[in-house]
Amino acid sequence: MSSEARLDFSVDHPQSYSSPWEGEQRVLTYAGRCESCGIRTYGFSDGRNDPRGPLGEHASHNMEASDHFMAGPQVVACFSCMNDQQRYHSLLAVGMRRWKKTDR
Repeated sequence: MSSEARLDFSVDHPQSYSSPWEGEQRVLTYAGRCESCGIRTYGFSDGRNDPRGPLGEHASHNMEASDHFMAGPQVVACFSCMNDQQRYHSLLAVGMRRWKKTDR
């Protein structure tokens, strides 16, 4: 087995990834389907989900309610959709329907 294991973007169970750059084992978990484009997204337990790395287009970049002074569940999103103005606004609309306002 090479030092860089292949990731399987069709499974829901956690996966182990041997990072050649960091020289450590990283744990990858399924985050859900992007609520804009539907691609399966994944994230590393250390939070370093750079789409330029092994995750590519599957890198999770979920929208957080607290970033909008609200409370509620994350909106599952991929980096591509979070960086496209029209898709970002459609994801934000999903969040606004789910989230509740909080006191700042």
